[in-house]
Amino acid sequence: MQLPAIDTNLLVVLDALLQEGHVGRASKRLALSPSATSHALARLRELLGDPLLVRAGRQLVLTPRATALAPQVRQLMEQMERILQPPEAFLPAKLERTFRLLTTDHIEFVLLRRLDPHLGNQAPKVVLHSRPIGPDAVEELRGNRADLAFGVFPELPDDIASEALFKDRFVTLVREGHPVLARPLTLKRFAELEHILVAPRGTLTSRVDTLLAERGLKRRVARTVGTFLAAPFLVAQSDYVVTMSARIAESLAPLLHLRVLESPVPNEYTLTQIWHRRLDGEPAHVWLRGLTARVASELPRLRSSPA
Repeated sequence: MQLPAIDTNLLVVLDALLQEGHVGRASKRLALSPSATSHALARLRELLGDPLLVRAGRQLVLTPRATALAPQVRQLMEQMERILQPPEAFLPAKLERTFRLLTTDHIEFVLLRRLDPHLGNQAPKVVLHSRPIGPDAVEELRGNRADLAFGVFPELPDDIASEALFKDRFVTLVREGHPVLARPLTLKRFAELEHILVAPRGTLTSRVDTLLAERGLKRRVARTVGTFLAAPFLVAQSDYVVTMSARIAESLAPLLHLRVLESPVPNEYTLTQIWHRRLDGEPAHVWLRGLTARVASELPRLRSSPA
C-alpha cells in the first residue's frame, strides 16, 4: 500500500478509538457524530483486515491487533502534533549554534570585531567560525558548508541572496620618509613603484591592475600576501607601497608611522554579505544577518580624503 493512498484523518480516528475503546466516547473526543465515527471504524477494519473493536457482553474490547497498534499509533500522533506545532518564539539568548563564515581579515578587522560585543550580549552561546574565503564560496553556501560569506561580489547566481553592508575605498600606504613623498603621486609614478598585492583568494591581479590597464599602464608586484593586515607591516620596513582599504589604512597608519595617500586609481567598493536562499526565513540566520547589517550601518563614515 502506498502512503499517499492513506487518509491520514483515519489515523486520528483510529487513535481515539484505541484510546477510548468506545465509539461514542471517541466521537465526542473527535467532535464527530457517532455515525461518522462508526463509518470511519468500518473503513479502518477493511484497511487493516482486523475488527479492532469487538463486543464482549455490553461493551467493546480491543482485539490483540488493536492492543498492539495502540502505543504505535499514539506515538505517531504525538510526532505529528510536534511537527505541526508553530515554532517557538526565537530568543537569541537561548541560541546554541555555530555559524560558519567565509571572510577576509578586512571584514574581521572592520566589521566582525565590532559585532563581537553585540553577540556576547545577545547570544552568549553562539560561536562564530571564520575561515578564508576562496573562489568556491558560492558552492560552499550551496552545499551547506558555510552559512554566510562576506566580500565584494560583482555577480551572483539567482539562488544566492545578498545584502550590502558598508562602503570602502582605495588609498595608498607608504612609510614616512619614502622618496615618493617628495613630489605629487602621479599615475605614472604610482605604476613605477614596488607594489604589494593583497590577494585573500589567491589571485595574481586585482582591481588596481584592471584600472591601470584601462589607462595603458602596468605595475610591478614585488610581494603578494594573503591578508590585508600583513601588508602595512611590510610597507613600514621597506619602500614598498600597498593600495588597500581606507578603513584599515587609517587605523594602522598612526601606529606604524605610515602616510596615507590619495590613490591615483580611485575606486570605491561595497562590501556585501551573501547566503543561500534556503536560509532566507530561518530565524537564527535572519537574526545574525540583521545584527551584522545594523553593526555595519553604525560604522564611521569614510573620510573624503586621506589624513
